[in-house]
Amino acid sequence: MIVKNEEKHLFDCLKSVKDITDEIIIVDTGSTDKTIEIAEQFGAKIFHFNWIDDFSAARNFALSKSIGEWILYLDADETLDPGSKEKLKDICKSNYNYGVRCKIYNVDDINKKPKLQSYTRLFKNSTGIEFRGKAHEQIDASLIEKNYKIIDSDILIYHFGYNIPKQAIKEKAIRNLELLLNDYESNPSGYNAFQIANSYNILNDKQKTFDYFKLSLEDKNLPDEYRSLALSSIAEYYLRINNINDALISIDKSLEVDPLNIVSNLTASEIYFKAKKGSEAVSFCINAFEENKKGITKKSNTRLLDIFYDEEMILYHGLHISYQSNEQTGIEYFFNKLEDLKTRDKLLWQKELDIIQHLTSNSVLSFEHINFITDLISEYNIDFYLGLLNHYQNTDIRILIEEKLFEKFPGNLVVRNKYAHDLSKSARIDEAISVYNSTIEKFPEDTSAIFYLISLFLQKGDFESLESLINSSKKKYSGNKDFIKQLNDFEEKVSSIKLNTN
Repeated sequence: MIVKNEEKHLFDCLKSVKDITDEIIIVDTGSTDKTIEIAEQFGAKIFHFNWIDDFSAARNFALSKSIGEWILYLDADETLDPGSKEKLKDICKSNYNYGVRCKIYNVDDINKKPKLQSYTRLFKNSTGIEFRGKAHEQIDASLIEKNYKIIDSDILIYHFGYNIPKQAIKEKAIRNLELLLNDYESNPSGYNAFQIANSYNILNDKQKTFDYFKLSLEDKNLPDEYRSLALSSIAEYYLRINNINDALISIDKSLEVDPLNIVSNLTASEIYFKAKKGSEAVSFCINAFEENKKGITKKSNTRLLDIFYDEEMILYHGLHISYQSNEQTGIEYFFNKLEDLKTRDKLLWQKELDIIQHLTSNSVLSFEHINFITDLISEYNIDFYLGLLNHYQNTDIRILIEEKLFEKFPGNLVVRNKYAHDLSKSARIDEAISVYNSTIEKFPEDTSAIFYLISLFLQKGDFESLESLINSSKKKYSGNKDFIKQLNDFEEKVSSIKLNTN
């Protein structure tokens, strides 16, 4: 193990393996907390290594100090599943040169996106083996060069390192990104490009995410699970810029490479829904739910990577596309699954069904209903309920609910745009302008609010604010050719309208 300031996790980690180890090698890279003290409790051999921004260098130093016949390597924020101890012992009885893939289950109770990955974490020790990669270090290439056979196992390791708030995950991504980019200069592999793309994705840099996923696909050795995820992310990028044709091409390729990919099936459901292919969209969402359930239940397969989702999120997404596409089969399937999931609180589920009935039948909602809806809506079901509100005809009540949602989800772009749109339709122009202005400030990458603002300034006849907005937008987005072209087209129309007005 390599560690630094891991007093929070280290005790549980070492406790999980103390019964199966002949030696524990701890390489510390500069701890200032009780890490060393905890390691000493377990009789660990402790070595010190000056950190040089290279995880493999530290890992290889630890390897050089290990004399065991077999090596298991862990991070401090991981624990070995108790049921895997005997499996591990059985494999270590072998005399063959094996690299053993273990299942790494990334626990994520906070962000609700656990992962199941398959990594070589156990291998027979011999000279000349080394880790490679300054971040997301790997041992496989070295083992294969030494004629090791890489085998799969059901050894399960729980990883808690990403069970942290989003800001902390961003900080990890920033740290890893610098190392990965540095490593990519000397080793431009598909795997490195894939990890760089993931880091940019966490940091919400969509263009660089797209660019590096494209680069990762140039490597023919990129495993199918990673290739499928890269294609899915590329498809999602095309969807975001409303290029439905290329989105369909990319997601079809993704599913051709890996039909069981949960992320790709979910992305396909969104893209096919936008392409007005409701039946296919529902089918993809059902596939995603079924594969997701299997994976979370078993936590065992031979795949290199699976990303899981909270079941409620998938079910509400399925309901959303089913309702909007008027796909009765999907409505029944997802409602039944959701009801099974909510058996623990049947009274709350009945109240929710009552709300859905009111919204779909355009019945009048009481203040109690409105408050309940606001409490009920979460990040998992918000698209579903916004879809129902789209068709709810009482504008005043709809705006009242949207106002509460705007306060509850200030970071949700769809809520902001719907609220501002309904305000403008109700002749509350200045309030709508205020919302759009705050959206432009908070979401500079989303340019749609600028065009909405232009139309509102036109509606008011406020040409001074209109010209100011257009000029400032030209400067701000000078590198976005498509946007500038649209803006120039709008400017010509504005000039024509202004001329006719004068």
